[in-house]
Amino acid sequence: MINNGNSLYSWRDKLSYFLGIKKASRKEMPDFIIAGLPKCGTVWMVRVLRSDKQFQYFENPFFKNKGEIRFFSRNFNQSISKYFRAFKTKQRDLTKLAYEKSPDYSTISRTRIRLIKKLNPDVKIILVFRHPADRAFSNAKMDLVRNRGIAVKPENEHFFINHYKSQGRKYDYKKILSNWFSVFDESQILVLSLEDIGEKPVKVLEKVYEFLGRKVNINHDLYENPNATVSKPMPASHLKYLNSYIGDIIDYWDNNQSLFRIN
Repeated sequence: MINNGNSLYSWRDKLSYFLGIKKASRKEMPDFIIAGLPKCGTVWMVRVLRSDKQFQYFENPFFKNKGEIRFFSRNFNQSISKYFRAFKTKQRDLTKLAYEKSPDYSTISRTRIRLIKKLNPDVKIILVFRHPADRAFSNAKMDLVRNRGIAVKPENEHFFINHYKSQGRKYDYKKILSNWFSVFDESQILVLSLEDIGEKPVKVLEKVYEFLGRKVNINHDLYENPNATVSKPMPASHLKYLNSYIGDIIDYWDNNQSLFRIN
C-alpha cells in the first residue's frame, strides 16, 4: 500500500512520520499548499500572494533555478529533512503564512496525500481547475510548442495526440477531488477555476483570503495572468479527439460547475 509502485527506499525517512511515530513542527511545514492543477493559473496566484507581506513563499531547496518544490511528487526520493529545512530557515516569519506551489501534487496518490496530512494536520490545500480540453491543449502547447518548438500545424498533429494520450487521463477531475477529499476535511480544501480567475479575479482573491483566514489585501496591478499567452484557438480536430478521449472528464466538469465555479 505504501509503496504505490515507488521504491521503498523513497520512504526510508518518511515512514515514521506516516505512522505517527515522529511529528513535524509548524516551522518545518507550509501552512498551505497550492497543489495545482498545471496550466490553471497557479503562477498568477503566487504572483499576487507574493506581493502581500501576510504570506511567505518558499521555493525548491533541491535544485537551483527549479522554482517549484515538488517534494511529494517528482522529488519524493529526496530527504524529508531537506524539505523541512526549506521552511525552517532564519527567514521564516511565523506571523506570516508559509506556502509552496507544486501543480503536479494534484495527481499524487492518496498515500502521499495522507503523508501531507500526517506532517501537518492543519495544512490547507488550494486546487485550481479549468475546462479539461482547454487545460490539455494548454499543457501540450507548453511541452511541445514552448519547450520543443513544435508548431500547432496539421502535419504536427500526431505529436499533440500522443501528448494527450500520455497526459489526458492523468488529470481525471473526479478522481483528483475524490483523493483529496477522502483525506482532508472540506474546510481544508479550496476549489477554484481559471475561468473565474479570468472573469472575476477580485472574487477569487476574496475567496482565497477568506479561506486562509487573512484580511483582504489585493494588489489590483497584478490581475493580468503573467503565464497567459495570446494564441490561436484549439484546432477542431484536437477538440474532436479530446471530446472522444476524455469525454467523461469533460462531462464531469460540465455537470458539476457548482464544484468549480464561484456563484
